[in-house]
Amino acid sequence: MHYMEVRQAVAGIRGAHLFDEFDHLGAYLKKNCFDQDIVEQLKEGKANMLVWDGMSDIVDRSFEGEEWESRPFPRQEFPEEVLKLLGALDSTRASGWLSAESHIRDLGEEGRNNLAKMLSDLRKTLIQHPVRYFVLGGDGVPLFVWLQRYGHPIDWTKASAVALSAKATNVIGVVAEVSADGTYVQARSFKIYIPTEQTAENVHIYYEDAVRMANPVRTVNLDRGKQISPSRNSLKIGRNVPCPCGSGMKYKRCHGR
Repeated sequence: MHYMEVRQAVAGIRGAHLFDEFDHLGAYLKKNCFDQDIVEQLKEGKANMLVWDGMSDIVDRSFEGEEWESRPFPRQEFPEEVLKLLGALDSTRASGWLSAESHIRDLGEEGRNNLAKMLSDLRKTLIQHPVRYFVLGGDGVPLFVWLQRYGHPIDWTKASAVALSAKATNVIGVVAEVSADGTYVQARSFKIYIPTEQTAENVHIYYEDAVRMANPVRTVNLDRGKQISPSRNSLKIGRNVPCPCGSGMKYKRCHGR
């Protein structure tokens, strides 16, 4: 699905040409979001047409020889921890999962490795703490990941506090429930809830939680990772309001049951 997004983006770029569909697929396997590379090359203004050829070799080689069917097909490299998160998103398939998956697959090699390290490091601490969360930032839309010990209730309002500390108008939120043996039981995208006004009841979201989230106890090279211990305070969500997970159902019929 992510390949089709990139493929469609390339099709919409005036002056961009690839020889055939195998070249498109090869470019995706080698460069991931190759539409961005094409846009950057055309920005230089030295040409009004750009032709990519010879990108299909990685695909062509997979069909060479009599035993090609027994060999694995080429694919992009992802750390195992990230693959487990993507697998949980795919198996859960809750509302908004494709958007979250696409955002993760947009990451380059360094971003994927940074995400894998944060997932692995914090997932291992779920034995001591029922919740771990962090922000993976950079030049684009920040990714907020909330890791939850499987079987422990999710505090959706607390999860939304990250939007303030990320200082961004748009944040991709992912919550994953992980069992004691490290299995990602389920994962879903969720909408970040930002209180419309500050009250005595939600002041901890504006100050306490946001300040703690802004404290970079762990930093990685390209993207930012942040880790805190969650407070036990939480806001009560009305049972008849839309569930913060983004399913479109009322809270009482979704995660409020």
